[in-house]
Amino acid sequence: MCRGFSDFARMTRGMAFATLKIKFLKRQKGIQMQNQDIGHIIVGIDFSKYSKIVVKEAQKLSETMNVPITYCYAYEYFQTLGGTVDEFVLKMKFQIRKVYKLSENPKIIVQMGDPAEQLIEIAKKIEQAPLIIVGHKGYSKLARFFLGSTAEKVATLSPFPVWIHRGRRALLPKRILIPSDLTEQTDRALSQVKSFESSVHPSLELYHVIPNPIPMLDFTVHKEMVKQINDEDNKNFSNFSKTHPDLKMIRSHGNILDKVEKKSKGFDIVALSPRDKNRRNPLLGKVATKLIRSVNKPILICP
Repeated sequence: MCRGFSDFARMTRGMAFATLKIKFLKRQKGIQMQNQDIGHIIVGIDFSKYSKIVVKEAQKLSETMNVPITYCYAYEYFQTLGGTVDEFVLKMKFQIRKVYKLSENPKIIVQMGDPAEQLIEIAKKIEQAPLIIVGHKGYSKLARFFLGSTAEKVATLSPFPVWIHRGRRALLPKRILIPSDLTEQTDRALSQVKSFESSVHPSLELYHVIPNPIPMLDFTVHKEMVKQINDEDNKNFSNFSKTHPDLKMIRSHGNILDKVEKKSKGFDIVALSPRDKNRRNPLLGKVATKLIRSVNKPILICP
């Protein structure tokens, strides 16, 4: 009987180990599949003053990474003023070349429909791995690319990385901050920022913030809770460090938003992977959404 129980225990352990190994291999395979160098840049424009800065950012990245760029303008309604739709599109392309001082033959796409949906549909038709760039604010009677509507909608729904530009200048992502919860979401962000390694050679820093627990009246219970949180986090941090031995990792305690916002001041861009890929209707998390709206740095959303 003891021997039978021992055999059963060994079999159970073997099955558990095999399951963990399969999960690990699937995770590694997923990370490898996602690690594609950016091969095309798609920039959303809306004729706003700020979109000129966004276009300069797209052009700077395109030139540095040696990848083509497509300028996209989507309108939800229009008045042809007696002309046809084709004539309207030609006029808009002419205006885009003029306003943004583009070369004679840039790739410009003008389409009717929801701006966010059109950007994503255009990206799906690109053979090379695309990067979508939009501004965090803007305005236009025909198309809007500002945070809270199109930019956030693109970031929420896009299966491709999305660069939400903030700030008053175009820049290269030389220093990248990656807020981390030590899960596979961090792996996705790390995988995506590696797209910049061959051209920009950025330095990466992973920043893990441990939120303070809610104070409790019973000090003994509160102390025990803090100990459990720290012990669990130490274990997770140690395991994550072993799988990323060459990555600079910093830990801190406090309010996540305040800490990341303050930390981001020394970086060029903040990279996030804020949603669960398995959710049918993915939404940006509360923390990620607040970071996008409060951090005065470009945000790279990594799907």
